[in-house]
Amino acid sequence: MLLSMIVAYAENEKGEQVIGKDNALPWDIKKDMVWFREQTSGSVVVMGRKTYESIGRTLPNRDNIILSSDPEYKVEGAYTFTDLDAALEFANVQNHEVFIIGGESLYTQCIGRVDRLYVTYIKGKKYEGDSFFPKWSLSDFKPIQKEKSEDEVNGTVNYTIFQRVKFTNKQIDPLANSTYTSNGGGV
Repeated sequence: MLLSMIVAYAENEKGEQVIGKDNALPWDIKKDMVWFREQTSGSVVVMGRKTYESIGRTLPNRDNIILSSDPEYKVEGAYTFTDLDAALEFANVQNHEVFIIGGESLYTQCIGRVDRLYVTYIKGKKYEGDSFFPKWSLSDFKPIQKEKSEDEVNGTVNYTIFQRVKFTNKQIDPLANSTYTSNGGGV
């Protein structure tokens, strides 16, 4: 299984990586929504309950997995779990690439485990928020694909896919015994 994380964030005045405000995205960038759909279509998406509720529906053409601390929480058209490891084990059977799509708590739990980061970085505008993407080290990842666009409201928006290049002692390399290889290509 290739464990990936997809996120859009902007910095606030403190330099924190804002991903949301009041359980919603603080921006509306149509190109980012298209990019998200293109990257995750046909894959498994794993999200927390609050993220699911902010979206308001399951995402089409994807296996939806929702994590909740409530064992009675059920959503038609989705698989629900109370345990992250059980959800990922189930996802491993479903698909080659599994996307963690939020929110903050799930990103924090998984940042040390992911093989890839799909990052939309809204560089041109500062946003205030109440949920944040965890700190991560660029030295643990290398960019394998980059794209940049200009948005009328938000300025420069960067779309980058990062591949993990090293794991620390606290992290387990899930690809160590895998047949998965990267072509090393990039844009």
